[in-house]
Amino acid sequence: MLVGTGPVTSLSALPLHARLTASSPADGSTARTVAEIVLTFSEQVNPSFVAVTVEGPEGDETDGGPAVDGREVRQTLVSGLAAGGHVATFRVVSADGHPVSGTVRFTTTQGPTATQSAGASAPSSPASSTGSATTSWAVPSLGAALLAAAIGWAFWRSRSRPSDKGGPEEPRGP
Repeated sequence: MLVGTGPVTSLSALPLHARLTASSPADGSTARTVAEIVLTFSEQVNPSFVAVTVEGPEGDETDGGPAVDGREVRQTLVSGLAAGGHVATFRVVSADGHPVSGTVRFTTTQGPTATQSAGASAPSSPASSTGSATTSWAVPSLGAALLAAAIGWAFWRSRSRPSDKGGPEEPRGP
């Protein structure tokens, strides 16, 4: 009876999907500054289905999209990264088609230098950052309002039509 349990036990120990095996910077680490984040997985990931976001003290800190090279995913960060806590969130699809997601947190201690601050463009100002935050919630809210209006209109329309059951009329009192 115990002969059949050996292969089952060894199969359960095999990794079935990609998993994050390393990151640079490492999860929970502190660095002076970071130019890019590198995520290394246990198997190759599908380059068509990769998303990496990095949020920090000044909001979105990614510069362009992620690059995939086999098991590695690289995401370039904005120059002049602000000092403070940062959270990199990733979602990839492993070679077998299963989605894998997670986060890597790190801290930087050095903000932008004087030359990086002087060369910054207007879109990176706090005012424009607030504007994009407004747009990020406004579009879904508008869609929800339109959907609610359409449902309300359909309900009102169905209740305001005369009955067209087509059957004989019921007698009205004596």
